Amino acid sequence: MISPQELECRKICSERFFLAIACSTGLQFVMLGLFLIFINVNIVHPIAWIAGSISKVFSPYTWLCITPLIGSVAIYGMLMARHLVSEPKYYRNRFTMYRSSGRKLMYLGVHGIVGFLTAWLYAKYLPEDYSALTRPCDGQSCYNDKYIFIIISGFYTGIYFFLKEHMKSQNLIVFPVILQGKYQQVTTNLAGIFCKSLSMTFFSALIYVLGYWVSNGLFKWSLEAIFGLKFADDSIFVHLMDFLLDWRLIIYEWILSSQILSNMYLINRLLIVFLTEYRAFPIVRPLGSNPEYQEITLTEALATQKLPVIQDLACQDLFMIANGCDSARRKDIFMLSIPGGHPNNWKALVSQCLELVNGFNQKLMKSIEGMKLEPVLPSKAAVFRPTATEVADHILWMQHNEGLRIQRHTNPQENPRVSETTNKTFYTIQDFWKIVGNFVERGKKYLMNYPGIHYLFSETPFEETFFHLMHSQRIIWIVQAISTLAEKSVQEDTFGVVQNDLTDIIRAFIQLKNTLDKIGNIMLGERRVDRNFLTLKSAVKRSLYRISNTFSAYFSDLRLSDPDLKHINLFATYKEA
Repeated sequence: MISPQELECRKICSERFFLAIACSTGLQFVMLGLFLIFINVNIVHPIAWIAGSISKVFSPYTWLCITPLIGSVAIYGMLMARHLVSEPKYYRNRFTMYRSSGRKLMYLGVHGIVGFLTAWLYAKYLPEDYSALTRPCDGQSCYNDKYIFIIISGFYTGIYFFLKEHMKSQNLIVFPVILQGKYQQVTTNLAGIFCKSLSMTFFSALIYVLGYWVSNGLFKWSLEAIFGLKFADDSIFVHLMDFLLDWRLIIYEWILSSQILSNMYLINRLLIVFLTEYRAFPIVRPLGSNPEYQEITLTEALATQKLPVIQDLACQDLFMIANGCDSARRKDIFMLSIPGGHPNNWKALVSQCLELVNGFNQKLMKSIEGMKLEPVLPSKAAVFRPTATEVADHILWMQHNEGLRIQRHTNPQENPRVSETTNKTFYTIQDFWKIVGNFVERGKKYLMNYPGIHYLFSETPFEETFFHLMHSQRIIWIVQAISTLAEKSVQEDTFGVVQNDLTDIIRAFIQLKNTLDKIGNIMLGERRVDRNFLTLKSAVKRSLYRISNTFSAYFSDLRLSDPDLKHINLFATYKEA
């Protein structure tokens, strides 16, 4: 049975996705209007040019033809929304990822359908030679190969966008660094999206043109066998040069492909913008509220495991509470319960935060198990030449060892006769299975040398660690929020509810920092640097410095172990690098 808190979380996500999909459907009219304005350029009569393009957008014929596209965009938005709110999974190799990629096949089909319907709609407003499926030829109807070329390019562009942006990407939601309105976030990089789409479609359109010309014969044969119509004998696709010299067809295909890519980029952008909109969660439910009042609190949102995006929103809100100017919400965290006088709000909040931090630390520790710390060698090691004295000492040492070896071999007491009868070796079941295991491991290493098998089953040692670091944004918010709340509790916590948990907070942060130090040493040996790792480590160190600056005079009163006390004192004396 679904809990009321989970229903409320689903309601929050559903409302945001509904607004994003509604804006995406309205976006289709805007994109169509821009396409018509660009296609029907008429500098001599600008007013008639713009007015005619706008009148076509609002005509009943356009609204009727755009209905299938709007339906496909709505389905596309719902599928992408489900993909964004699902819990991210780590795949150890490509074979595991491809085996469980049934849902991605559905996403692939939806991308192709959206691109196909977009091309089908836009082609209706092109000149007559490019907007009809058939054309007269020799007294009969023949396929219009230019029209077919354009609408298939839409399907190809949708597939290309999926393979380029979503095939290998995880459902990672990047929150904005600075809080802005939805309109500003959408329009900030609008010109960049169109320029990126034009540059991407230039090379993809070239590949599509060559691929379509190469497979033209098979494609024509398939259509003639299925639908019974024939292509005209004067088709431009027979000769490559005639095909490439039809510059209007190439330009139309390029503009249409860029429109499809821009459309899909903007739809994904709208989903992210509405999903990451800041939300303030209540610290505690009001006293005397209706029992059916099910608004989720901040602590409950932090504990939501099935919807990670709600956890991210809660961590962002906690960070804003700690670093913002609204001291009233911080007082709600530090206040005591009525009746009872217990710090329930703070206890529930800090316990849930430390559970997330410790769980993340355990995932990182598990991901680096078995990795060996190799000695770090400089990229250009300096060559040190020994002195004459060092060379002479080395020669004397070798002569001394050689003399001892000769004496040991000539001494009969140190070289007893080896018995001619040797002991027989007996193998146990454990030895047998050990031999089998070694044989299997050698077989795996041998098979991994083949390129295809290596591509499917190889696993990079650091990939799991990078996967967890990629989703460390909520931990960055938590450690900074908890340390800031502890710092401000000196002035705002009138009941001293934070002091009892300082030991657990410091211990959790130090354990996370030690794990990050191990990962940093291994990365240094592998000569790899990750931006998420640097950001997380800086946040943890900043939080420990903030706590040590505030409570360094009281560290002796805390129940800290000797290693933890020694470590936190390094931050208090500014000796931690």
